[in-house]
Amino acid sequence: EISACLVGSEMCIRDSDETAHTVADAVRGADLVVLAAPISVNCALMDEVVDNLSPDALLTDLSSVKRPVVAALEAAVTRREGADVLTRFVASHPIAGSEKSGPDAADAALFVGREAVLSRLPATAPDTVARLEALWRCVGARGTHMTVGQHDRVFALVSHVPHAVAFVMAGVVANDLGASAVGEEPVRAGEHAGPGLLDMTRIAASSPALWADILIQNRVPTLAGLAALGAATAFSTRRPDLGPA
Repeated sequence: EISACLVGSEMCIRDSDETAHTVADAVRGADLVVLAAPISVNCALMDEVVDNLSPDALLTDLSSVKRPVVAALEAAVTRREGADVLTRFVASHPIAGSEKSGPDAADAALFVGREAVLSRLPATAPDTVARLEALWRCVGARGTHMTVGQHDRVFALVSHVPHAVAFVMAGVVANDLGASAVGEEPVRAGEHAGPGLLDMTRIAASSPALWADILIQNRVPTLAGLAALGAATAFSTRRPDLGPA
């Protein structure tokens, strides 16, 4: 249970004794709806969420990529002529968590001192932004602001590219893929890893299914970041005396 102040009012968040068997059951009557499933699932839920959202309820998501979620919301609103929903939506992305997942990885202080990026839409009401900012402050996070496009480009560079590299690096080491290039038999190189490699590849223990979804959904800026990294690496390989550009 979390108790906090939200725009001057007492707010209490707790698990309900009732189990929601449908999206409609979960959304109907709620003051705040937070979409915290994987990106593709959040997108798939949007029609039912828009259909059942209470007239004054706030809507946000915790997706690592924003463009697909916003596109799904806008499509759902257009089909139902429910433009008012856009005034009550702000995309949220708390920069917290780890490679661990599931209930056993829960942490009551997860958001304390962390950044929570808020991405408003052109139609978002100022009051909606203020209320979501207050909510994040209640759990210890500090709110920052980016457009949807800025968000996806920035986090491609600082999160999605590093995860892709970590997955690849872990595979290279596990299979000793450099052995054939020097005419040697592969060895179990990973057994000799020190802190440097372990730090670099820790995030490769993240859920492959979750990260496949993230990388596919944000593929354009992620591929651009990987191309830039590849170009810098290639330059370093050609001119080891100079190092990367």
